[in-house]
Amino acid sequence: MSRYLVIGLIACAEFTRAASDPPKPAPAIPFFFEPAEAGAAGAPAQFALHRKNWSAVVTPASLEVGLAGSGAYRMTWDGAGPTAAVRGLDRLPGVTNYFVGSDASKWRTGIPQFQRVKGVQVYPGVDVDYYSTEGDLEYDVHIAPRVSPARVRMRFDGVSGMRLNGEGDLTFQVGETRLTHRRATAYQWRDGRRVPVPVAYQVGQDGQVGFGVGEYDRNLPLVIDPVLSFSTYLGDTGDDAGQAIAVDSAGFVYVIGATYTSGFEFFVAKLDPATSQIVYLTYLGSSGNDKGTGIAVDSSGQAYITGAAGPGFPLVNPLPSMSTSNGAVVAKLNATGVLIFSTLIGGSGGGGGSSIALDSAGNIYVAGYAGPGLPVKNPYQSALAGGLDAFVAKLDNSGSSLLFATYLGGSADDSANAVAVDPSGNVYVAGYTKSTDFPLAKNIQGPGGVTPSGSAGFVAKLDSTGSDLLYSTYLGSGSSGVSPDSVATGIAADAAGNAYVAGWTNTSNFPLVNPIQSGVFLYRQCFVSKFSGVGALVFSTLFGSSSWDECHALSLDSSSQILIAGFSTSAWLPLVDPVQTGLGLASQTGFVAMLDNGGSKKRCSPPISDRLAGRPNSRSRRRRKWRHLCYREHHRIGIPAAGAGAVVPSR
Repeated sequence: MSRYLVIGLIACAEFTRAASDPPKPAPAIPFFFEPAEAGAAGAPAQFALHRKNWSAVVTPASLEVGLAGSGAYRMTWDGAGPTAAVRGLDRLPGVTNYFVGSDASKWRTGIPQFQRVKGVQVYPGVDVDYYSTEGDLEYDVHIAPRVSPARVRMRFDGVSGMRLNGEGDLTFQVGETRLTHRRATAYQWRDGRRVPVPVAYQVGQDGQVGFGVGEYDRNLPLVIDPVLSFSTYLGDTGDDAGQAIAVDSAGFVYVIGATYTSGFEFFVAKLDPATSQIVYLTYLGSSGNDKGTGIAVDSSGQAYITGAAGPGFPLVNPLPSMSTSNGAVVAKLNATGVLIFSTLIGGSGGGGGSSIALDSAGNIYVAGYAGPGLPVKNPYQSALAGGLDAFVAKLDNSGSSLLFATYLGGSADDSANAVAVDPSGNVYVAGYTKSTDFPLAKNIQGPGGVTPSGSAGFVAKLDSTGSDLLYSTYLGSGSSGVSPDSVATGIAADAAGNAYVAGWTNTSNFPLVNPIQSGVFLYRQCFVSKFSGVGALVFSTLFGSSSWDECHALSLDSSSQILIAGFSTSAWLPLVDPVQTGLGLASQTGFVAMLDNGGSKKRCSPPISDRLAGRPNSRSRRRRKWRHLCYREHHRIGIPAAGAGAVVPSR
């Protein structure tokens, strides 16, 4: 996972800051090395560094670099001494955990993280320091006094077309990719001053590479500093993406998403915004493709996650009689990122979790989509109606008891994108449906609601037992407009049982009540709607521009003011007190907005544009980056993509 990825995931807008101040991204996940394999007497024999498009493994005698989509190569220190070793330096506070596959003997926890790795006595009197800066990999060759630089020789395997260019860079081909070891620099420290020393790569007829060094003081140490540059390498970035965030009562930030290696795996990261350091980074995966989509955190810093998993997902104390092959994941991690329990909820038809929430007693609520075989309990709807249906389930805090599980859907495909719970235990669900026979109660729109080519948003409220549908309604039917679609993406509930829903629509008949903006253009616009405890529409408004805008997250602050986040492709998004006034050079930007409890817009600002995080190579990938934003004003609120709506004050 990369710095680029996380800047794209977590942006913070500080609305108390002056509008002229530049926006600040939230802490990025720092790069680190971790022990990859134990050698004799338990000492690390390898250290690994993982980046978005490439990885590196450092051994006592070599550096192995893997390029996503292009293969790998090895740089060997030719003739390295038999006593060479590698050590981690500058220990970081975080740890990494791996729960990959169903074999618990292969799981690894508490793996330390290091900022640098030292190759000790690679040659007698020669050490090598490895570290990463600005997306590149540097290795400093430290040569002791009176030791000849001619000892240092590098052999490259897995490369072709090696040559020196006119600027003194060493370039070569790895598969279809050309990489560059930028022109080396060398220096000595004399009387507290860094004194440059002439140096250049030398390529021998046998293909080995050394360093030609000019005049220098042989009674002082010498440092040679090459840089392996990845600036021109984009690689096969796959679909690494964060999906949701949460914030605990101490202000720690939690991110969940998917990362691609040989297949998709979950990642869960806990970050300390005060130090910009990782507390833990946990990977969970199966033999199939897995995706983490929702996260919630309790007052003890324990994380609850959901998503979709394939066969062989790591299960710890799973619910009995549940699928072990695929389905929606529900898992709990302790404060150091170690699995407490994990289970699948699903049947023969699979499915996935989209959103997760907690009530005041710590009970767990998960919503998503499911096929045949969902293990229903005390259901409102006991059977799959057709295609994939939305589902809602409740578990106790230990994960040992399924309290209720129900389908919610019609004869076509339906999915729940967000779940919330009020203090009375009533459950609120929002998502989309393609079914003309979706289960309705107190529907605010006419019958039907969708055409075969479109989808409608839906909002539903279940009682605390999960067996009684208190209200359920279409929201923005997919029966009018160009490529008609409406999707509800976020939901929150207040103490009075009011529900707040956000999403996007391009239908011309979206229900509006006291809107601050009306009229749907050709493309998507955000919507925000408020429902009373009995399902009446209190207010409903559109929000956006004449271009393409989507809202993907909603939360409430302690005064029930409404916070939404999403992205816009327009320079004409309506702004109030913005910290950034336009797109700049970017083709789109994230935005965060605050509305009062009556739906009036108070503040709106695009906090950070995609140029700050780098330009990914597809528009769809850019859109995913802006699904989750962090808002801060006297307190910090995590706005998960699934819209759990939990408000957690910071210290």
